[in-house]
Amino acid sequence: MSLPTAQKAYSPDLVVIGAGIMGLWCAYEALKTGLTVTVIDRDSPGAGASGGVLGALMPHMPSRWNAKKQFQLEALMALEEAAHALEEETGLSTGYRRCGRIVPLTASHLREHAEIRAEGALDFWPERFSFAVMDTSPYTGWPGAGRAPHGVSLDTFSARVMPRALLETLVAAIEKRGGTIISGETVTAIGGDGLVTTSSGQSHSAGAVVIAAGVESFDLMEQTPRAVPGSAIKGQAALFAANAPADLPILYDDRFYLVAHDNGDVAVGATSETAYGDPFTTDDQLEALIGKARAATPLLADAPVIERWAGLRPRSVMREPLVGPLGGRLYALTSGFKISFGIAQLAAHALVASLGNPGKILAVPEGFLPDRHLSLIKDRQDKVS
Repeated sequence: MSLPTAQKAYSPDLVVIGAGIMGLWCAYEALKTGLTVTVIDRDSPGAGASGGVLGALMPHMPSRWNAKKQFQLEALMALEEAAHALEEETGLSTGYRRCGRIVPLTASHLREHAEIRAEGALDFWPERFSFAVMDTSPYTGWPGAGRAPHGVSLDTFSARVMPRALLETLVAAIEKRGGTIISGETVTAIGGDGLVTTSSGQSHSAGAVVIAAGVESFDLMEQTPRAVPGSAIKGQAALFAANAPADLPILYDDRFYLVAHDNGDVAVGATSETAYGDPFTTDDQLEALIGKARAATPLLADAPVIERWAGLRPRSVMREPLVGPLGGRLYALTSGFKISFGIAQLAAHALVASLGNPGKILAVPEGFLPDRHLSLIKDRQDKVS
């Protein structure tokens, strides 16, 4: 693959702005094709929302199927192989495990919905995965006694990863393949010709520029022909030292998730806040979540909280991931919101495959494309006016 370049002090084939999960997967996928890659981040890899503690990887429920759900399913399938390949390449662990997900059913109508989804799984999920409805949980105390009066649903498709371990592994693989990661640099200007300027005065003239900077992506896109608006959604989470069995499934209970990791720690999260004060400090909302987590399982009743975390996640105004061309040599790979970890690798793979191939159809759902976002925004505005 070859991309157009210009002669400047730094002339990589690809500049990726942002060293979160989206940006790092993009850099890694590009390096695999032989491109030269520079990643620029105003902080350090994973310093934003990607560096949290949860790491839940769950498919959409198997009902009312659509292109987005199908893409996420394929992404979750591909991620298992990609994570193991990263581990072999670097000798590091990503904390990946296909652990499944258990959901207590607290009302009769929820059991009915679960039974419908079990039927949908037969139609839409690969045969090796199941979605079952049971009268009791096969895991003692997970959830706690009395929390599932109408039984539980249990799927074997869901998985989890240790977010920081995956980021560390990606960084190691990128550097091993000759990629450059520049931390502590703010991008001050982006040109449609691929010229990127940073706060230190460095210029990078690239064949392609991918904006994958999390919540900062929306401001950066203002410098492109296709500026898609979006917002920052605050999330809070916590980590318990619980000595939990590593094979516990993800527990979804009362609108929060509990994720048991390989090292015995259990993460709880996350809040979803559109109105907030300080985006990076924890508050009473997290303390309430910690209380709910303790009540959900005896495993956490007395477990110490070893970390409280808060961060901002990007969400476009259309609430869809944003993947594709922004005009000139500029591209977007952002706005994954709650599903970023699950779709990042496949979305990055698809985007990289389209670079330098203007006639190639980008292999993502139409709703992910910047032009589709802007078209839907215009339709919405026309209806209001």
